[in-house]
Amino acid sequence: LAACGLHVFAGARRVEALQELCRGSSGLIEPVPIDVCDEASVEAAVRHVVERAGRLDVCVCNAGVAAGGPVALQEMENIRQIFDTNVLGVLRTVRAAA
Repeated sequence: LAACGLHVFAGARRVEALQELCRGSSGLIEPVPIDVCDEASVEAAVRHVVERAGRLDVCVCNAGVAAGGPVALQEMENIRQIFDTNVLGVLRTVRAAA
């Protein structure tokens, strides 16, 4: 999207992980801290985008974690974390962006 000249806000729990991505973007990619498992963090990230850009046109939800093996062999807490990130994280983000 940035290669097409669009302003992109890239979210991550650790924005320093986005430095290389942002470095080559001529300022078109802006890092935004977000933890999709934290509703307040998601709302703050969306608020930041709207304040900086005036509106949010497209929201791509691609946060996710993997089980690292068969789900049936995972601890329930690990499964809860996966569900919270991969399912509820998408719902939190879409609801905040709506």
